[in-house]
Amino acid sequence: VHGEEVDLRGELFFTQDKYLDQAKLYSFSVPVFGPKVLYDTDYSTRMCQLRFIRERLTDDCLSGYTATLEAEVRQFFAEEWPGDGGVVDIRKSMVEALTRTSVRCLMGEELRSKMHAKAPGGKSVCELLNMLEHGMLPLSVFLPHLPIPRHR
Repeated sequence: VHGEEVDLRGELFFTQDKYLDQAKLYSFSVPVFGPKVLYDTDYSTRMCQLRFIRERLTDDCLSGYTATLEAEVRQFFAEEWPGDGGVVDIRKSMVEALTRTSVRCLMGEELRSKMHAKAPGGKSVCELLNMLEHGMLPLSVFLPHLPIPRHR
């Protein structure tokens, strides 16, 4: 409107899902997360699944993670980088440290303690998370069902 400031951010960011459906936009992620997870579900199921994560990312929860993060990082360096010298793969090492801290804070001590144990399907929590990380490529947005190794 001429001469007036109009703020349409609310219309864009807070519009109901029936008008701006995220499921359509993020349908490329279905092969990564699997059927009936996040964007392959109805709105209320998706909100329930997302609430699980949001609750763990509140200010109260995040400030409560400080001691846990410190303990996990100290344990990581004691186990993985013993001594005063040597050669390490920084990327692999930091991915491992990030995975340990994330699993412990967001999924709990029980899963963290079993992070490297093999589940009945033959994969560990760490391997499954690694598969998720490597399953998403920019190409996945445009061709989510392309039969490439990362989409398997």
